[in-house]
Amino acid sequence: CVTDDDCEQPEGCGEAYCDLHSLLCMLRVVDADGDGYPAMEVDGEVCEGGTDCDDTSASIHPGVSEVGCDMVDQDCDGVLGVTDDDGDGSYDPICGGDDCDDEDPAVYPGAAELCDVVDQDCDGDLLDAEGADDDTDGVLDEECGGHDCDDADPLVNPSSPEICDGVDNNCDGMVDSATGLNPGVRVSSTSGTGYTFGYPTIASSGSEHGVAWIDQRLGPTDVFFRRVSGSGAMASTEILVTEGGAQASRPRIEWTGSAYGMVWEDTRLGPGDVYFALVAGDGTVLASQERITTDFAASRYPDLEWTGSQFGVVWVDARDTTHAEELWFVRLAADGTRLGSDLMVTTGATGSWGMVPGLAWTGSSYGVAWKDERSAGSLYFALVDAGGSLLHEEQIASGSVDMGEERAAIAWSGSEFGVLWHQYSFPEAYRFARISEDGAVLGSALDVLETVGFPIGASGTLSWTGSGYNALLVGMDESLGWSELYMARIPGAGDHVEGPTFLPFSSGSSVPELRFDASWDAPGFALVSPQYDEPTARNQIFMYTLADCD
Repeated sequence: CVTDDDCEQPEGCGEAYCDLHSLLCMLRVVDADGDGYPAMEVDGEVCEGGTDCDDTSASIHPGVSEVGCDMVDQDCDGVLGVTDDDGDGSYDPICGGDDCDDEDPAVYPGAAELCDVVDQDCDGDLLDAEGADDDTDGVLDEECGGHDCDDADPLVNPSSPEICDGVDNNCDGMVDSATGLNPGVRVSSTSGTGYTFGYPTIASSGSEHGVAWIDQRLGPTDVFFRRVSGSGAMASTEILVTEGGAQASRPRIEWTGSAYGMVWEDTRLGPGDVYFALVAGDGTVLASQERITTDFAASRYPDLEWTGSQFGVVWVDARDTTHAEELWFVRLAADGTRLGSDLMVTTGATGSWGMVPGLAWTGSSYGVAWKDERSAGSLYFALVDAGGSLLHEEQIASGSVDMGEERAAIAWSGSEFGVLWHQYSFPEAYRFARISEDGAVLGSALDVLETVGFPIGASGTLSWTGSGYNALLVGMDESLGWSELYMARIPGAGDHVEGPTFLPFSSGSSVPELRFDASWDAPGFALVSPQYDEPTARNQIFMYTLADCD
């Protein structure tokens, strides 16, 4: 060739020219970005031999290091971003791949599924490994890291009810336990025109139980107390704790080692105050009606915790007129004398409205959990030190927390807090969360009991038993149309729920009222609840113990 016109122009990419040194026709490829790599495509035409997948950017061409997972194919290998960090040949799904764990080279689609709690083949199923779920009950075998204690029996797993058959049906480590409640024993003896309102509360001394409640047998609403043995025998007469025209409600009780401390709300002098009383182990009233709050605002929903040397008391009131009801705390000496000033636990945020707090002691600080109308109803947690100063406040569950009168239940395990509350969402559920000693949420919250149509004011209690948390809950049984009592267990690791198990009442007992309290301490489990009593034709306080197969 002599000139470029002597060379035949190709179709598509490139331009032919005459090389004056060799007098041969050559092809000048398209490299618009000047990075030395010919374009793979120009104006929709595929360029034969082209390798640059983006000829508008000199930083994109074969051999370039990928820059993170940015959805850009820097090295023109057809894959977006650095997507195979573990080098197993499968790519991170964030960048369009199908490796469900791009940090583990043993996890990728097509990998052999092992009997553990890892989804090796990324199919979303932990139960498809050999031996993972032999009984096909949907629960992973314990040997594979799951919680099915008998993977050969589909009727044995943490969700199964316990029945009297010599088998640990619900995998709680106990055979034929907690199959129901024994017939209740009547604790109160309201008569005449009196009426037992209820709000029972119970504390255990190690040898017997102390039970307090309210009724109107004397005209005003008083707090009464009675000692009951572990077998249900009455260990004392009923003792009037309040006096002088009390209008009491919602008592709470704690055992100190030598006496029972009690708090309650009372409206005798206005919109409401919190009172304290001390009752000896033999039932003698030692310190009666110590008025804890004296401000003009209504003080409600008290709770009480004994530390070994002093009481912590928490309640809500509206003395801070800048906001709605706030949460308050004070310390009391063993005889009920105030120690220090009141502490406002809530931080005073606009719209805060503390409701029905629960209180627990760690050995060095108090943990408080409550429902708050901030953020459309949320669950909050706070730490208060032994001297009564606020250490920490944090929201631990947001939105749709039921703002009824049931208490947020809290228990200390020796290393962390457990909190139980009613989440008013769909589906409605009792939920459980673990909180560290310094107030941080640990792991994810668990659904303990889901049910449609919770009864208003549905209750829940939570206790630490040494190896796990025991929860008692009231939920609606749709088939029956009324509320029933359930028990669930959360092992110490807090990673799953065993149960809940329906606790039927034995013959002669009725469906539980919504407001109840329970103790798991020695001399053994006891539940107190108001029930309608046919012989006296009114509500009375009854105590129930667990019915075992033996």
